[in-house]
Amino acid sequence: EEVDAFLSEKGIIFTPYFIAKGSTGLEFNFDFQIAGRKEEIVLKVFPNLNKSQLVSFLFSWEDIKPSREKIGNKNLRGLAVVNDIEKTVKKEYLDAFDVKGTGVLPWSKRHDAETIHLLEAV
Repeated sequence: EEVDAFLSEKGIIFTPYFIAKGSTGLEFNFDFQIAGRKEEIVLKVFPNLNKSQLVSFLFSWEDIKPSREKIGNKNLRGLAVVNDIEKTVKKEYLDAFDVKGTGVLPWSKRHDAETIHLLEAV
């Protein structure tokens, strides 16, 4: 709910409860999708990130990326919205997002100009 309100407040047009089919034929749920002319972002919100959720997100993002890019003829980015206010996020988790090419939006930095630009740049 907080992410929905934040995106709305910033005037970002999004689709909630986005479902996409991957190259494996499996369908995956993402909390939000932001679509632009040349780029698309799928967001998954993690109130309390754990290793299992991390692995699931990375697999689902990597599975849908080729098919979404082919269908839409645009770049797809994955973005994990991570609550870092109430609990510190393990560095190894943040590194895993980076290694797999997804972005991380720490909830504590949601109002930073760089974060806003990242979301509006689509």
